[in-house]
Amino acid sequence: MKAKTSLFLVLTLSILFNSSVSRCQYPFGKNKIQYFSKDWRVIETEHTEIFYYPDETAVAQYISGFAEDVYDEYAAFFRIDFDRKIPIILYGTHHDFTETNVIPYMVSEGTGGFTEFIKGRVALPFMGSYSELKGVCRHEMVHVFMLEKLRIVMDSRRMYNYLHPPLWFTEGLAEFLAHGGPDTDAKMFIRDAVTYGRLWSLEDLWRIMGTYMMYKEGESALHYIALRFGDDAIRVILENWWKSDKFDLVLEKSIGLKTRPLDEDWQEYLRKRYYPQVMHRRRINEISEQISPDEWSFENHPVVVHGDGGRDRYFCLGYGMGSIDLFELERAEDGKWKRNAVLRGERSNRFESIPLLRSRLSARGDTLLFVSKAGERDAVYYYDTFRGKVAGRFTFDSARMINSPSMSHDRKRVAFIGIDGSGRSDLFLYDMASGRFDRLTEDYHQESHPDWSADDRTVVFSSERRDLEPGSRRAIYSIDIQSRHVTRLTEGETRDDEPRFLPDGSGILFSSDREGAFDIYLLRDGSISRQTFVLGGVFDPCPAGDGRSFLAASYNRATYHIYKADLIDSKRPAPDAIEETAEVAWKPAPPDSAEQYFEKDYRVRFGVDLIAAAFAVDPDYGYMGNGAQVFLTDMMGDHQIVLLFGSA
Repeated sequence: MKAKTSLFLVLTLSILFNSSVSRCQYPFGKNKIQYFSKDWRVIETEHTEIFYYPDETAVAQYISGFAEDVYDEYAAFFRIDFDRKIPIILYGTHHDFTETNVIPYMVSEGTGGFTEFIKGRVALPFMGSYSELKGVCRHEMVHVFMLEKLRIVMDSRRMYNYLHPPLWFTEGLAEFLAHGGPDTDAKMFIRDAVTYGRLWSLEDLWRIMGTYMMYKEGESALHYIALRFGDDAIRVILENWWKSDKFDLVLEKSIGLKTRPLDEDWQEYLRKRYYPQVMHRRRINEISEQISPDEWSFENHPVVVHGDGGRDRYFCLGYGMGSIDLFELERAEDGKWKRNAVLRGERSNRFESIPLLRSRLSARGDTLLFVSKAGERDAVYYYDTFRGKVAGRFTFDSARMINSPSMSHDRKRVAFIGIDGSGRSDLFLYDMASGRFDRLTEDYHQESHPDWSADDRTVVFSSERRDLEPGSRRAIYSIDIQSRHVTRLTEGETRDDEPRFLPDGSGILFSSDREGAFDIYLLRDGSISRQTFVLGGVFDPCPAGDGRSFLAASYNRATYHIYKADLIDSKRPAPDAIEETAEVAWKPAPPDSAEQYFEKDYRVRFGVDLIAAAFAVDPDYGYMGNGAQVFLTDMMGDHQIVLLFGSA
């Protein structure tokens, strides 16, 4: 009997509305939640479509102001033009960014942006800094241009099935073009790797695939290729992509070198550049004591809790068992340092995500303050180090993200940085008795890391506000709590950051790259003295209770550990002159010279994400049928259609 063949069509229509969801429907951490619905809008320029929601209008206008310039720059470099507009999707905070449906995967705290390959969508979160947002946007747009370049090259040869370049090349190219050369962070990572003999060869970079070190080594290698063979050599590599499916051979046909000899020449160049610094810089363990365990880990944001009897207790944040945890550092009976987890993150909806990089710890007496995501927004927690438990918390409705809380000495107020979702990262004040919030600054410049003076009259912080438009320079400022008057305390073409007062208020410790690498400096009586001069980098100083030493996090041997060093009371030069400049009210705005600039409502338009074939075979009955799957989504990924076709 002839089998009857039937053709069936199964249509599954899944429309995911942006409804507000307040609680998980599955075990904690297993699904994405969108806490707020978003009324998406679009800014259309000549070559881009920028998707945003009204709260982040200022951020969208800022992106539109330079996106066309970036397009022109990259179009000239890659020698291509797009026949479509590049979609850029903006999120007002990183919390909103983690809720994205552009990709189905969970987005980690450390993800600063991504490029989705199917539709070429660029997704960017705003983290409080316009200069950093610009850098991430430039990085992601390189991916879009590189993919389009490869598509055009391969299509012209009628080759539609090909591999992409190795990840170190892809990310290295994005970093190289985005920054125009290695910055202080990049130099720190490479300098440490070269001087300790820990630099991975280009052939072995797959072993650290996806790590930040892979990004920086890739950037360094691309910088060397451009330095030796010219910028055009990078484009030639992509134009020769059709000549072989082996990257080694494409390199040889493009620059005359395979991967191994290129690697040898590149590493020799780096040794000549960085070995001389061993002569005049010190290794961090030569000038300080490591007080965290000597194992591969990542510890950051040290803080000192002044206990009873004058004994200091040391705390920090760090990687735990798959999460970011709060640790106490103690010396064991054998003299070695150990760390004990006193609070673990990512275990409940109280402590969903403790930020390791953007927000530091602070302490006042036996109370320690830290930030953790709890539900749809950040909360500031008070941890009682004497009792070993959380004593309270507060949230701020006007800021979904909070950074670096600092309690006043009288324990009545907390200064913190709040990102309000509308493109502002400002300094706020919380009165613990009344529950009142006051805004101390109100502008579009990023403020960070506040700390109280000994008399509780001023708060010191770091900011980008010294430039008309946000850039890489940062300076240390103080603000008078009563008058709201802001005073700049440091000067120079530098990144001065992470200030903390000495216990007696006589000086301010801070980190800076003013001499080519991140070191700790002391500002006292208007003069600045360097406290460290290391090969790696030192960050986030915190003075000890005696006022004669300080803790800091340092990058050394490819890891971050906590160190304790003595303050150097060196002879100081005359006070540096601070340039008096009027406060400039900078505000993101649409480009004045854009040929096309339109604002419009977002319309749901479906596009194909995936087409896949499938067939089924049963071990007893043999062939069971075949079919196809078609996945369609809108630009946001919030509306999804799945079409299943099959025959049997």
